[in-house]
Amino acid sequence: HFDLVILMVGMDNKAPIELSEKIKEKQPDLPIYLLLSQKSNVKHFEELVPTIKTIDKLFVWNSDSQIIFAIVKSTEDSVNVENDTRIGLVRVILLIEDSALYYSKYLQMLYTIVFGQIQQLLPEVEKNELDKISKMRSRPKILLAKNYEEATYIFNKYKDFLLCVISDMEFDHNGKPDKTAGVKFIKYAKSHMSRLPIVLQSSDPDN
Repeated sequence: HFDLVILMVGMDNKAPIELSEKIKEKQPDLPIYLLLSQKSNVKHFEELVPTIKTIDKLFVWNSDSQIIFAIVKSTEDSVNVENDTRIGLVRVILLIEDSALYYSKYLQMLYTIVFGQIQQLLPEVEKNELDKISKMRSRPKILLAKNYEEATYIFNKYKDFLLCVISDMEFDHNGKPDKTAGVKFIKYAKSHMSRLPIVLQSSDPDN
């Protein structure tokens, strides 16, 4: 039994897609992610993946093995967040970013920071393994939204547990690219939680 499949995309762009179809035939609910090693392929696959039912998410290799750790933790968070917020009252960080290249980097950095802080909180002499696991489970969950609708859904569902929001400026809204979607989401979020910490970021200097 498998919990997750990560398919690395090499020279043959079609082979991972064909393999994902065969895997989904046997395990329809098994998450399958594509991991790109060449940045030149990002645009092609960002347009292709939404049209393929057998690929759940796209990630980009940034020459750092921590991306595998980030992918696994992101998957765990999406599965565990509902239970952990309800029972453990854990906090949630909402990341809004539609670029696979950028959210791959952001998730990697965010998990490094979060787990680094947890390690600092754990005493070196701590011998109780169950206590360690409990503290690890109580860390903030990081949820990724790639468009306005996903972002508002996560916000409305977990606003009582939100720690902060990190948002891109431009992403899809009502199925179309919106250059001010980040600002619109911030206004929506602030109208419900005026003191919620929000970081708005953009790769476009004009913003």
